[in-house]
Amino acid sequence: VALGGGGYNVDVLPRAWALLLAEMVGQELANDLPAEWLARAQARLGRDLTPGLRDDPGPQLPIEHRQSAETEAERVVDEARSMCAGGP
Repeated sequence: VALGGGGYNVDVLPRAWALLLAEMVGQELANDLPAEWLARAQARLGRDLTPGLRDDPGPQLPIEHRQSAETEAERVVDEARSMCAGGP
């Protein structure tokens, strides 16, 4: 079971979930986002989005918040990896 909440950034959230779910099922994802999804998301937001799954969408938060979020994301992925491998 994976849960998430808060911080709904339409450029970042789908990428984060895609990477987390891929990690949980042991799949490697290509960096290129599907062109149809990218076009639909850009039209909905009215702005350009970064074209790659792992591309940095730019400074959306102050750096100290981004670093904290990255550290927490790494912790969550490590915990999910451990749980999927039969850990505690």
